[in-house]
Amino acid sequence: MSLPAPILSPIGLYYPFIHFRNEEWLKFAALYWDKIGRIRPIDFVTHDSDTVQRLRDGIDFVEDVVPGHEAYDVGKLFEGFLSVHGGDLAERYTLDEIDDWPVNTHNLKGDPDMLGNVDVRLAYVYAGKVLPEISSTLVGLNLAVELSAPLANGNNEWIGMHPKLADVYMTALASEIANRRRYALIADDAVNQIATAGFTFERLAELLLGNEGVRQNRTAGNSLEIEERMAALSVEAVIPEGIGHVPIEKIVEFRQKYNDERVEYQQQLRSLLEEHDWLVGIDNESALMGHLQNIYKNKIEPKKIALKKALKDIGVNTTASSITVGTLAPKAATLLSTLAVSAVNPIFGLGVLSLSLIPIVLKAQKAATDATKDAPAYLLYAEEELSPKSALDRLATSARRFALLK
Repeated sequence: MSLPAPILSPIGLYYPFIHFRNEEWLKFAALYWDKIGRIRPIDFVTHDSDTVQRLRDGIDFVEDVVPGHEAYDVGKLFEGFLSVHGGDLAERYTLDEIDDWPVNTHNLKGDPDMLGNVDVRLAYVYAGKVLPEISSTLVGLNLAVELSAPLANGNNEWIGMHPKLADVYMTALASEIANRRRYALIADDAVNQIATAGFTFERLAELLLGNEGVRQNRTAGNSLEIEERMAALSVEAVIPEGIGHVPIEKIVEFRQKYNDERVEYQQQLRSLLEEHDWLVGIDNESALMGHLQNIYKNKIEPKKIALKKALKDIGVNTTASSITVGTLAPKAATLLSTLAVSAVNPIFGLGVLSLSLIPIVLKAQKAATDATKDAPAYLLYAEEELSPKSALDRLATSARRFALLK
């Protein structure tokens, strides 16, 4: 089994499911990550929503990751573990005790074509993600049941087991794929989002036979998990109404329009988190989120506010409903975009005035550009363009974009 190594590209690996369960989360992810991979066996038939299709086919954001040697290696690890601890696992996770198990709520978010065919107390892993010999061993120990039925979704082979057993297997598989391919391991809810330090025989015993829950504690050591949390927190902060109301077409357009700023913000965020590398040692979920919220409040938000102030100081009012350039004549302000033309065309009646204003405008542009060098301009753009606003607000946004032209 491989051990974690530095992530080389900002690509996230989604787990433990194939289909995305939370499209609002996916929209947030599209505003930050380069791509999102999902573990999809080659024979699995997907039924993607319009949002997923738009991100997958329109901008190549969703990548299907076919498990290869990783599934074999994880399978062999489990095979050895079952040969030693099969009896111990049966005492905890035998299907004979299923009547005492609660409903697995994740099933209720699944493919509706499956709901009439599954036991809602079990968690189901697609058979293409599990070595056949592992499936046979699990069934032989009465730890799993094979579901083989002609389902409407075309995916007919599943393995049902105790949710914790499925959690550990899928986390081990996802961790191995992420480590080998240098992806960040991410999930669409906090309880699934755990950092892993590589799965070993001992780690499986700790999770499955000890008292530690796979969803209860983080494991220190994954810096990009911290980055994912911080990125989501910062984007959510500038779109307080929620991103659910934003059409996917607008998300795609924004991502394409501000790709350079998105990459720059990734770099800014990583540099900031390098200064707080002690965060990876925190194994308490609430403590981690508390620290991240404080970092945003004290380090990121003030710079965004300072950028707004810099724009306002040079005459671009970030809260006004119109363009205001304090030292300009009102008529000149409304014709700001035509200054260069009017300087050489007296018919505009502003020739001399335009010549004197051009240096002011250039100075304003330079000052605003300088203000973006150490500020999260990407967040300011997201706040302005993806949050609900009036037509007058959009006019002010256009003025700010003019001031930031390079």
